[in-house]
Amino acid sequence: MQFNPIFKISRQQKLETTMDRNATEESRSTTETMLLEKLATKILPPIACSSAKNAKRIKKKWFRSAFASEVLTDPSLIFCDEPTSGLDSFMAQNVVQILKNFPFSGKSVICTIHQPSSEVFSLFDRILLLAEGGRTAFFGPAGDALPFFSNLGFLCPPSHNPAEFYIHTLATEPSKEAESKERRNIICNAYEVSEASHRVFEMVEANKVPISSTSTKIRPSENETERRKVKKSPYKASVFDQFRAVAWRSVISVIRESMILKFKSFQTIFVAVIISLLFQDKPYIFIFVDIVTFQNVFGVVSTISNELPIFLREHRNGMYRTDVYFLSKTLADLPVYIFFPFVFVSILYYAIGLNPFTDRFFVSCGTVILVTNVATSFGYLISCAAGSTQIALDLTTPLVIPLLYIGGFFLRNGSVPVYLEWMRFLSWFMYGNEALSINQWASVIFNDTACPNGICIGAEILENYDFIPEFFHRDIGGLCRLIVGFRFLAFLALLSKIY
Repeated sequence: MQFNPIFKISRQQKLETTMDRNATEESRSTTETMLLEKLATKILPPIACSSAKNAKRIKKKWFRSAFASEVLTDPSLIFCDEPTSGLDSFMAQNVVQILKNFPFSGKSVICTIHQPSSEVFSLFDRILLLAEGGRTAFFGPAGDALPFFSNLGFLCPPSHNPAEFYIHTLATEPSKEAESKERRNIICNAYEVSEASHRVFEMVEANKVPISSTSTKIRPSENETERRKVKKSPYKASVFDQFRAVAWRSVISVIRESMILKFKSFQTIFVAVIISLLFQDKPYIFIFVDIVTFQNVFGVVSTISNELPIFLREHRNGMYRTDVYFLSKTLADLPVYIFFPFVFVSILYYAIGLNPFTDRFFVSCGTVILVTNVATSFGYLISCAAGSTQIALDLTTPLVIPLLYIGGFFLRNGSVPVYLEWMRFLSWFMYGNEALSINQWASVIFNDTACPNGICIGAEILENYDFIPEFFHRDIGGLCRLIVGFRFLAFLALLSKIY
């Protein structure tokens, strides 16, 4: 089972119980407390594994928490593949004891287990022993296995673990392959003609469904048809409860990734200061769009692809809808992609000599924030469509570079070939660059010896780049449309992963 290491164990289990619409608050709390006590899954903060001993301890706790999370979903059939693997004898006994109690509430439990302790083995009601080649050596009540082997002349030594005895008896011993094979054949042949084997076959025959009855079931009655029309929701909680729980978890995930937030803070401030020193009093506007794109598109491109296995498991367990997960994830990230672009512009804006009026400053901040969120939306799209982090990273640069080149800085707006003209309207570089340039130069007149007669007119600068002041609102609207469009396509790509 996949388990997100960002969350505390008790927090993850809280999410599991919250998603059950039939559970009361009291029953949820009781269930959580019972599992926390029995599995000893105390709250474990997301600390780094500083030593092999620490790593082993944390791995065991993640395993127990993964098991508890599955149990909290209240499944009718539990199939456990070596549930005691990697656990000490005390914890292994606790896990199996919890599993043993489930049949009393109408659930079926099937386990595969290898070399259990005698205490753990004594908890199993029925056992199936498989020999090499998939032949059945024994299947029946655990207490009948020793007499069965004894009758064949294979005696279990006193005070010996029966499980170890069965494994040793059915295993192939080195340099004794023929003898081991003969021993297995004796046991398997004896079981095939035994009364226990006949009882199993009788049960199978008794529960077989005749072909005639299956054919009648193909045509449901009118009452069955009416009942099927009333579809039962596959989800365990209401949409509101799903959104509340998943949004809360997504916010916690962002907060707990403190190293990423610290690195992002350092990156934003460091890059802004370096650019301020390099381009002091040189109003290069395109640099805003360029830097916030590459800083953020790679920051989110691995986000959903990393969580995809967890999302698929929890979705198939009926915990939450795809739209709930996607909306919660993107909304939780939104404050990050508003705050850091604002900090970046605040440091850089006046240092490189842009328009000093306050209203122009805030318009620039808003435009850069929109550009940042278009870039992150494009990153979400790549992440959801790719499915794996490596593929997503490999796709990002080849897809972003063409949009960068037609953004109005490297190629003027009128110089893009006709057959590539449509790409301009997918380029947030074009919308952002034009909007920021209009905000900087519209209705501006200033003195500069580089201009004719020593007077520079902002409208002429815009005309030189083929930017039209009346297109400002179109550019802002284009950025908003790209945010919505890219996120909608990202949602559809994520939705396709579950079908």
